Amino acid sequence: WKALTKRPAGVDEVCFAAMHLQAGIDPNIDVDKKGLVKDLSWKGAVKMMNAPEKFLDNLKNYKNQVNDGNVPQINVEKARQIKDKMGEVFSFEGMAKKSLACAGLCVFIINIIMYYDVVIQVEPK
Repeated sequence: WKALTKRPAGVDEVCFAAMHLQAGIDPNIDVDKKGLVKDLSWKGAVKMMNAPEKFLDNLKNYKNQVNDGNVPQINVEKARQIKDKMGEVFSFEGMAKKSLACAGLCVFIINIIMYYDVVIQVEPK
């Protein structure tokens, strides 16, 4: 990721969606007083992915964060806005030609948004 100084179109946005999802959960993502991403830039995305093992662990454990109620709805909505705005490009097929790692991240984000929606809808009020 760090080597991607010239990124293919869409890679930044996918990383920004991942940043939104993990705001307030991943300490590598600086947040403002409202808990929103403070530095929504490639520099901020690189900081999030700086320790690849930790970044992958955070993604693997994200479902547990959802289950435990640690994911603010605004995080998911901000990621959903990026996904929806990008349309068909925000998919494995759409990103695979540009970056396989980013394509995998797209699949994760799409699936975690669907998972979040199901968990929130099924939870007793």
